[in-house]
Amino acid sequence: MPTHFEVFDLPPVYAVDRLELERRYLELSKATHPDRFVKAAPRERLEALARSQAVNDAYRVLKASVPRAEYLLAQEGRDVGAEGARAVKADPALLMDMMERNEALDEARADGDVARARALGDEAEAAMAEVWAEVEAAFASPTWRQPAELEAQAQRLVKRRYLARLLEQLEGDG
Repeated sequence: MPTHFEVFDLPPVYAVDRLELERRYLELSKATHPDRFVKAAPRERLEALARSQAVNDAYRVLKASVPRAEYLLAQEGRDVGAEGARAVKADPALLMDMMERNEALDEARADGDVARARALGDEAEAAMAEVWAEVEAAFASPTWRQPAELEAQAQRLVKRRYLARLLEQLEGDG
C-alpha cells in the first residue's frame, strides 16, 4: 500500500508544495474517477474506486498542516492519534498543566466569570500558536527524524491536541 506521499509522487516532507499537490490531485482525480470506469468489468470498477479513494484520502491528509504533521510522525512510528498501546503518551507535566487549565475553566464557568474564561481562551490560543511555531521549526530541521526529535515533536503535537480540545470547550460556551 503506497504512502500518501507516494500516491502523489512527492517526497515525504512537511513543507509540501501546495500548488503542486493541488495540480497532482486534480490530475489523479480525473484519471481515477469511478465515472470513467462505468462500463468496465466489476473488478476494474472496484479497483478504480479504491484508487480514487486513496487519492482523496491522501489529499485530505496532505493538504492540511496538522494532519500532514501527524501523518509524518505516524510514518516514523509516533502515532499521536492512536489509542491504546500504540498511542504516544502525554508528558505528565502537560497533563498537570491541562488539568489546571480545565479546573480554572470550570471555576470561571461556575462563577459566571466570562472575562476569566475569555482570558483562559486567549492563553490557550497563545500556547497553541507557540507550540505550532515549534512544530514547524522542528520539521524544518534536517534532524527531525532522529529518535529524540521525533519524541519531542510527538509531544508537541499531543499538546496541540489537548489545547485544541480546550479551545473547543471554550467555543462551546459561545
